[in-house]
Amino acid sequence: MRMLLLLLCLMSSSVLLADELSKSDKLKAAYLFNFTKYIDWPATRVDSRVLNICSYASTEFNTFLKALVQGRTVKEGRTILVLQPQSDTTDCNLVFLKQLPPATFSSDALLIGDNASYKQAGASIHFFQENRRLRFEVDLQRIEQQDLKISSELLKLARVVNLMGDVK
Repeated sequence: MRMLLLLLCLMSSSVLLADELSKSDKLKAAYLFNFTKYIDWPATRVDSRVLNICSYASTEFNTFLKALVQGRTVKEGRTILVLQPQSDTTDCNLVFLKQLPPATFSSDALLIGDNASYKQAGASIHFFQENRRLRFEVDLQRIEQQDLKISSELLKLARVVNLMGDVK
C-alpha cells in the first residue's frame, strides 16, 4: 500500500512539472534523449556504462528530462545521467544550452543549442521552428571535427549545414 501511494505521489509530481513546460520544451527533451541513440562517441571519450547529459536549462526542464531518461538505456546498455554542472563540463558528453552557462566547455562535449544563437558558442546542433514545427539543424563539419558519428537515420530528419551555414 505504501509503495502504491509513493508511486502515485511521484507520478503526480512529474505530471505537474510536465504541465509547467511548453510542448516545445517537452519535444526538445525527447530529442535530446533520442540523439543519444543515434550519435556515437569515440570509445575513449565516453564511459562504457554512463552517458552524461549536462543541461543549462530551467529546473523544470531538467527535472522533466531526468524523469524521461530515468531507467532507460541507450547504445551498448549505457545509462543516461542528467547533470546540472556549476562550472565544469569535463564529465559531459552532451551539453544542452538553453541559457548561457558560466562554464567553459570540454572540447569533447557535443553542444546542442536551444536556438540558432548558440551556433556562435560552438553548438553542432540547434533547434529551430519551421511552419510551427520543431526542427533541428546539424552542422556536419563540426560533428566530424569532434570525431562523432551521426546516424543517417537522424540526418534524414535534420536540416544539414556546414560551418559556413550553407545548407547541404
